[in-house]
Amino acid sequence: MRRTVNYIRVGYSSTSCAMYRLCKGIRQFPLDALIKVLSEKRAADGVTFKGSAQKDRGGIAKLALNQFSRRYIFQRITAFTDAHSGRADPFPALIDRDQKNPFDIEHIWANDFSLHAGIFTDQQEFQQMRDTAPALLLLPADINRSLQDKPYGYKLQKYASQHLYTASLAPSAYVKRKEPRRC
Repeated sequence: MRRTVNYIRVGYSSTSCAMYRLCKGIRQFPLDALIKVLSEKRAADGVTFKGSAQKDRGGIAKLALNQFSRRYIFQRITAFTDAHSGRADPFPALIDRDQKNPFDIEHIWANDFSLHAGIFTDQQEFQQMRDTAPALLLLPADINRSLQDKPYGYKLQKYASQHLYTASLAPSAYVKRKEPRRC
């Protein structure tokens, strides 16, 4: 995921050779040696969630919607939030495009600069911010399409009944919320 949020390819063709060599080199290492070697490799990679200086990447702070990120980054953010809040991990359902009502990416702000002119200096800044990770979430396709460019206040009512990442925008998500049991 560190590589993905920095728009660095992680597909089979770009990682298979490196992963094969890594696995071959660490076979039968004891756990403490394995931890040391993998930690050193990760540090040497220089790619973090904060970015990658040698590749001029901005990390998660600069994560925005594009053809590269559209695939599964927003599904992972949603799943991570639910799973680490004591709920079931929804990732398989979030990425299943064959289900009857798959999840789509939702823009929180309507695509109308005039509604947000006091917040942004110009149309370009608005469009850039509208496509950043904090301004996007996932909704079932039927709900997403029904919202279109409705005002944010109206959308909040629909957001409240969704996954925690989405519902967290609505104040009602925090009313009488039952805390997950901790073992």
